[in-house]
Amino acid sequence: MYASSKGTIRIGLPILYHFTKKIAVEKGFLYAKRSLQTIKFDIISDNGGFIGQNWQNYTNTFLEIPLGMNYFFTTKKIAFFGAIGLVNNLFLKQKKTNHNDYYSGDSQSQSIQSIGSNSSYTLST
Repeated sequence: MYASSKGTIRIGLPILYHFTKKIAVEKGFLYAKRSLQTIKFDIISDNGGFIGQNWQNYTNTFLEIPLGMNYFFTTKKIAFFGAIGLVNNLFLKQKKTNHNDYYSGDSQSQSIQSIGSNSSYTLST
């Protein structure tokens, strides 16, 4: 599936524990909502003619639980830092909307929502 990102919203409460002025461990909880849209595909009738276009929107909601290590290059108030760690993404729900736009001017949309507890893991650097 070819898709483009429509954006990600993340809201949460990350916490840093500093072992030293330059090294910190990060932990927390974040609510994340990611949206994708597939590219448009032509709808072809039984006789081979083009009658419209189809695409899908996906909105996925996760609870992110990061665990990481941060290294601060300076100890100033504003500083660059490097980070490495793991993020556990607990799947909360997905909404899929299927869109059909016909060249006749008609359109059709159908939404399907699924709720689950699948989890995925992401290595972040």
